[in-house]
Amino acid sequence: MAPKRKTTFSTSSSSSSSYIKKRFVSAKAEKRYTTFVTVKSPIQEWGFEDPGEEIEAIIATRKWQEFTKQPEPGTYEISAEFYVNAKEHNDFKVFVRDKWVSFHRSTINRYYKLPDIDNDEYCELQDQGVDPEEVIHYLARPGTEWNRSKTDVANFPAVGLNNIPNAMHYFISIKFLPSSSFSEVTNERAILNYAILKGLSIDVGKIIQHNISHILKGTINGGLAHPSLIYGLCRQADVPTRPDASPSVQEDDSHVPPPPEASTAQMDLSHQIHAMREHMTLMQQSISTQQQWQEVFQHQFNQFAAHQEQHFAYQLQFNDALVQLFSNCALNSGANAVMFPTPPQYPPFEPNQPEFYTPPPPPQGDDYGDD
Repeated sequence: MAPKRKTTFSTSSSSSSSYIKKRFVSAKAEKRYTTFVTVKSPIQEWGFEDPGEEIEAIIATRKWQEFTKQPEPGTYEISAEFYVNAKEHNDFKVFVRDKWVSFHRSTINRYYKLPDIDNDEYCELQDQGVDPEEVIHYLARPGTEWNRSKTDVANFPAVGLNNIPNAMHYFISIKFLPSSSFSEVTNERAILNYAILKGLSIDVGKIIQHNISHILKGTINGGLAHPSLIYGLCRQADVPTRPDASPSVQEDDSHVPPPPEASTAQMDLSHQIHAMREHMTLMQQSISTQQQWQEVFQHQFNQFAAHQEQHFAYQLQFNDALVQLFSNCALNSGANAVMFPTPPQYPPFEPNQPEFYTPPPPPQGDDYGDD
């Protein structure tokens, strides 16, 4: 008969050790975590709201509204634990704090309320290849050229992009393929930009899943991408997110249970609960934002009203001065002052007191050489 596995309750001495076992899938993962904390930093995710009418039309057509919203802030600790454990993932399921978290494309699409698109045209374009000169000609201004590596095109300056592709490049760099620098357009980002503007079908979850996989393989340098998404997926999986969170009962061995096969009903219910929480959070943020905008609008309106009042006063002073000038000119030149608009009242003109210099009469007689 196999001996029973010993179970201990949390204490100040045992909780930390047992919790470490629940945080990392292996000793290698725990060692990787130390390296990640030292050299890796998260790449902040941002929303992409109010981008302009043309971009909004593209987003609405593709039903990307949820994907473009401002995400909830993630935590570095959760993201780092996800990535160090994901090196040993099981069918895109990662063990995080005693829970299994999926980063499969279908899970990501459900999180953003997007459909799975099998055999999407963007992947076909990548497989078939596309002429890089056609891409840069479509996206950038004349004269913009690729910077080439030894074997292929590498990137080109983002300052060469046209207006709409430039806005889309920013969107791609904060949501699809996150980067802390937007100054260069890589080949991968350029092709995705080209595919979006050409109207090709795109599976968002597949792109993000591949991007996370490339980060795990070390083929992409930089920080930890998608921290807000990872935090949201962990919350959906009921991962304890507090730094001091640890199970009240811990097992002595470090065995990691196999990933559960969640039913569709369970996944749908979890998604609905998360969606309700997200909706409440977004409503609170929306109310706060509206109040802030009202205060800003009122302040700007007050400034505008004061400026208009001051401008009107200056205009009246200028008009009065102009009428005064015209009237003086009319009186001095003998013209009819009525021809000028609304002259002010002046003192009556006295003929016996000429206002201008009167020359003396000309001399008579010999002074002019008369005979």
